[in-house]
Amino acid sequence: MKHSLQTLANAFILSLCASLALANHDSGDTCVSEREGCYIDIFSETSFGGDHDRICDFSKLHNLEDVGGESWTDRINSISAGPSVDWLEIFDEPGLKASLGYVLKNQEMDDTGGSIASLDLRCK
Repeated sequence: MKHSLQTLANAFILSLCASLALANHDSGDTCVSEREGCYIDIFSETSFGGDHDRICDFSKLHNLEDVGGESWTDRINSISAGPSVDWLEIFDEPGLKASLGYVLKNQEMDDTGGSIASLDLRCK
């Protein structure tokens, strides 16, 4: 009986972890927890529509070929920055070349022009 209860408890814990992982995956978030607001939300359409993903806790992303399992190169059309972002610099070319500008903490850019190929995120 004791062995059966332990097995049942382990199965419940595994099931709960799997459910939480699936819930997070379905939301489109790349990360589960943000380091005190160090994240950006990216969207495939202007005005924060379309496909969505959250990127957090990185400092330099030299290309956007594999973000959350898919390429976001030239697909980011709007961005929202978290509360601990000092600044996010966006670039037109891979390798952090050809700066297009900056997004600061709690700022949003509702139309990026869709030509973003790399990102440099700095947080507190």
